[in-house]
Amino acid sequence: MNSLRGLVSFSVTDPVTEKKLNIDSLINLNALRIWTEVAGAADLDEALEAYNRNPLAQVPRLLFAGYQNLKDAKDEAGMSFTRFAALLGTVQDLEGITSQIADAMSLDEANFPTAKAAET
Repeated sequence: MNSLRGLVSFSVTDPVTEKKLNIDSLINLNALRIWTEVAGAADLDEALEAYNRNPLAQVPRLLFAGYQNLKDAKDEAGMSFTRFAALLGTVQDLEGITSQIADAMSLDEANFPTAKAAET
């Protein structure tokens, strides 16, 4: 069962059109697979190490993998990584986004009723 599933959402103002854009990124096992490939990592552990070493580079890649994953699931066209990263760079609340990523990747009972929390 794929218990890892989290939606990360953020809003940006398009600097060209000045329209507010709501962008969703679905972080699940497929998004992690896409991200691992894009990061050039041999496996998820290596990708997570890269994330910890350089979150500034990896946060946009991980979110874009989730964005691409969601667009593919809906059979919709999406924007390029370059545009996505440029828009993400205008977000004021990056701490909120990274918190959403952590929540999306957390397997605890609060997020996923079927997950077993670690015993302490």
